[in-house]
Amino acid sequence: FFLARSTEKRTKSLHLMVQLEFMRNGLTNAFAKWALKELGISTPKKITPLLLYRKLRQVRRLVDSRSDIDILSIRPIDDFKMTTGIKLLMFFSNDCFFRKEIICGVYFANLAAELSLKNGFTKFYTHALSQ
Repeated sequence: FFLARSTEKRTKSLHLMVQLEFMRNGLTNAFAKWALKELGISTPKKITPLLLYRKLRQVRRLVDSRSDIDILSIRPIDDFKMTTGIKLLMFFSNDCFFRKEIICGVYFANLAAELSLKNGFTKFYTHALSQ
């Protein structure tokens, strides 16, 4: 990961590191947040119910400010780094649910939905918007 020169190679190797870490001994929130930070996606140090409530309100405002046609006409995203970030957010979200960390899982899913609505859709956006 650290030796990769191009952004795409760094992103692909980061994605592989996440998969290996998951298979080796499961993911920790610290590792997930580090991986997202490497992709330019910031997350709070501690996810509290208040932060989750604020994120839910942000996503609700984004959805309410657009018509159904506007949401359906959002273009697919071309940025490989952002696509990987959204994919990892959904992966981390599901892992949090599996570990019974519901607040963390809902926060990551809503962050993925927010990024999808702002930057464009990936093939993972349906998971983000359905959470």
